Amino acid sequence: MKSNTAILITLLTFAFSSVSYACSCSQAGGWVSKFAEGKTVVWARPVQSTWLSDQSGRPSSGNVETQFEVLDGFSRISETTISVRHRNDGAACGIYPTLGRSDLIIAYDSGNSQEYLATNSCTMNSIDPTTLIKYLETGEDTYVPSFWKCEQQKDDGISLEDNCEYLSEEAEKQRRDDYVAFIKKKRLELRTAL
Repeated sequence: MKSNTAILITLLTFAFSSVSYACSCSQAGGWVSKFAEGKTVVWARPVQSTWLSDQSGRPSSGNVETQFEVLDGFSRISETTISVRHRNDGAACGIYPTLGRSDLIIAYDSGNSQEYLATNSCTMNSIDPTTLIKYLETGEDTYVPSFWKCEQQKDDGISLEDNCEYLSEEAEKQRRDDYVAFIKKKRLELRTAL
């Protein structure tokens, strides 16, 4: 009986002591115009994905470059295609573009000597997309409170009550509904145009 208990304890110890990895992101706060600076934001359709190679020439685990057909550059870019590097696994904050399915893509300059665009799930989800799209289409700048806490910011002209109202569940649901409506409208426009 004692040996069965010892075996059970050993098995349970190993079962619950595994290392797990997860992507961890924080929501952006501040003015939408500041977030949009230095970002490439497009409505685009992925047309091809390629595994990137490591230094030895072998396909690199999880590193992908996806070529996107730009459908709407929001008057910020004139290119008809862009290539964006990203991871394809969730633990590394990867994204999963579906070939042929259009979506809003938010990418940033790599900032290194190779100069390429990159993105991840944190960048793609770090700001409310409806507010970002409104800024890109109309130029109307909005202050977005930090999503992880409801607090008054210094010298931003936004009151504590306004921050809390923006972060309320009702306001969040409305923004989510607005974004879903925007995506449906964009995809319908694309089908109609073809």
